[in-house]
Amino acid sequence: MDQRHSGIFMIDIDRNGPRPPAHVVCEISPDNDRLSEIRTVIEHNLQHQFIVREKGRNGNFILDITYRDFRLDMLKLLIQQSEQCRQWFKYDCNDAPLAISANTRLYSAWNEQRITRIDSSVEGGCQCAGPPNSCIDKKSCNCDSEMPGWKHDEGLLTDLSEVGLTRLFFTKYENVSSNTEAHLFLGNLTCADRNTQKYEVHFKTKE
Repeated sequence: MDQRHSGIFMIDIDRNGPRPPAHVVCEISPDNDRLSEIRTVIEHNLQHQFIVREKGRNGNFILDITYRDFRLDMLKLLIQQSEQCRQWFKYDCNDAPLAISANTRLYSAWNEQRITRIDSSVEGGCQCAGPPNSCIDKKSCNCDSEMPGWKHDEGLLTDLSEVGLTRLFFTKYENVSSNTEAHLFLGNLTCADRNTQKYEVHFKTKE
């Protein structure tokens, strides 16, 4: 790879195969960087903070995540070719349980797999559920606690079968208060490998 600086580039993920080239953000760091020398960032369609539980309303909501220039098959191929990927998930809530698998259902690009956690370091639930469980009231997530007021949950997805979230379902609560509200922040998909040539991912043009 000739380019040695960060920026927006086009990559041909299947090396002149049937898939079109796509724009990505490439972050170049020194060879001794602990994560990786080259990080490929694929941006998605969500704004910085997205309201997924609107105050005063209770209903079903489906959120489809699309990634810049990447069809689903391209997204899956990039993940499969990567040594490591990650995606950050943050949920701010006021009387709006996250209730993963019940009221919140998450699906990833990997065979459209349904996932049951927002942090790959725990068996299920949120980052705070890892030992020792520091979630409020020892729940799987802070937002599942009945404690009043705003709370938040976050996690880092790193399992290749879980990154690249593509569809989120937020289903209707049986009981809802006038204060119920929740916001979502979803990080971009970041994948990395020290040897991108190994997987025939080639930079074509800089824009």
